[in-house]
Amino acid sequence: MSKNTLFASVLVGAALWSSVGFAKEPTVKQLKAAHTQVAVDGAVLELDAHLWRDAKPGSPADEAPLAATIKLKTEGSKRLPVGIHVDRVWVIKGNELWSPPEHKEEVEATAPGEPPTVVSILVGNGPKWKPGTKVICVVRITMSDDSEGLLKVGGVAISSAP
Repeated sequence: MSKNTLFASVLVGAALWSSVGFAKEPTVKQLKAAHTQVAVDGAVLELDAHLWRDAKPGSPADEAPLAATIKLKTEGSKRLPVGIHVDRVWVIKGNELWSPPEHKEEVEATAPGEPPTVVSILVGNGPKWKPGTKVICVVRITMSDDSEGLLKVGGVAISSAP
């Protein structure tokens, strides 16, 4: 599949997909317009997210920063496309934007020796948005051929515990 057609099979939404990379950081409007699902190499990709603010014992709950686990997964537990990577993460509350400077990425399989089906992205030290607040999580996916695109999950409520 060529660079230009890698992300051509869009299932839902309207977003930016590119084979040459973004010229600059996407705007909040562009991030909100990201796809909720895309098909890449026969696998339908989507996100699942869990965000929380967890107070440490003895500290006030309003001091705990936001943390998140965002999972890039395939519909039906199909194999992830080879060379896929999550390059950036954004969390949006209204017009407020949090872009963690770094994240931890873990690739998971449904069973030992099986091809990977999930990439878990872990971020922390976020803003102190209130539990119950609904946010949009967006990731930039990159492929080994330098193509990239945005994928989102919306309406995710921040919880008060992990």
